[in-house]
Amino acid sequence: MGRQITLSKIGNTTKVYIIDNGVAKTISSNSNRDLVLFSEGVKVLNDPNETVLNNFYISLSELTDSFGATTPEELIDALASEKIFVVSGGGAGGNVEAGTTAPIVVALSNGKTVGRFENGETIPVHTNLQELMEDIARELTHAEFILPVNGYFATSFIETEVGTPVNRTFSNNFAQNDGGAIVSERIYKDGVKVSDTGTFTETIPLTLIGISYRGEVSYNAGTVKKENSLGDLEDNTIAAGVADSGTRILRGYNPIFFGTSVVKKTSSSQIRTLNKRLTNTGNLWDLETGNTHKIFQFWLPNDKNLISVIDIDALGSDITSSYQGETQIINNVGGDPVTGTLYTKTADVAYGTSHRHKIRIS
Repeated sequence: MGRQITLSKIGNTTKVYIIDNGVAKTISSNSNRDLVLFSEGVKVLNDPNETVLNNFYISLSELTDSFGATTPEELIDALASEKIFVVSGGGAGGNVEAGTTAPIVVALSNGKTVGRFENGETIPVHTNLQELMEDIARELTHAEFILPVNGYFATSFIETEVGTPVNRTFSNNFAQNDGGAIVSERIYKDGVKVSDTGTFTETIPLTLIGISYRGEVSYNAGTVKKENSLGDLEDNTIAAGVADSGTRILRGYNPIFFGTSVVKKTSSSQIRTLNKRLTNTGNLWDLETGNTHKIFQFWLPNDKNLISVIDIDALGSDITSSYQGETQIINNVGGDPVTGTLYTKTADVAYGTSHRHKIRIS
């Protein structure tokens, strides 16, 4: 059996009769007692001269007679009318001093706050003035809800020559954060859906244009509440949505071949035995001549142009014109023909010490 409370006024004495789990006791008060609201009723504030009722809570549901009140606000007015906790009349237990006497509508510019209160909020009647001042004196910072994120989803990729077949697995890397759970997943290749799951694997022959991949994860609205700076729980602001991984493009690059030889190289297979670098690794590099060979060559694909060749170890001489160019087709690593220019310099004798031919292209 729960607690039951009966309130009555006899002369200047307020009588509080309590039955708590079958045990009855009576408390009386001959002093004015201030009352404040709480969520289920009223609370008797502290009085240093009469401590027996200090912080005594009275819930509407516990009262055998609520004097017609159905809400805490109505109850505090009803107790004032019945002069409960009041000696010889006056306000409801001094509540006029303790709380607001009418609702207060907060009127501010949109987006502004005064303490914890925002524009359009209503501060209810009988709000405790101490608590009201504390609320005004504290800054309101709303809880932050972090959106879900779908991270980069391709396995590691080493840039390599066009035509090279590479095997790659693409997986959504979803971080739920404060959003809801996953609803569905998809992966797209060049804008076409290739998977209704979070993983897709294939062997890709790399092209110059590149192949694009993108992942999506649909998720539910967030439900977890968070506390704001004042300790109040706020509803989750994240709606149901889609987390996009962003586009990952896998592509290949044309090769550049360079080096020295005893005999001029003239075929695709021969040229491919020279040193190799890719066109995305910069437009400036050194061809080391050594001190044995007399023939120096480099091959450029048609999307690259020769600017100059400088012999750093011959006082920076410009030797561009000594490299003779001719059209030469080679096969890339995938066996497809690529048109370019083969540049060859033939010296009368080998250098006594190795020279660096600084090649610049665009």
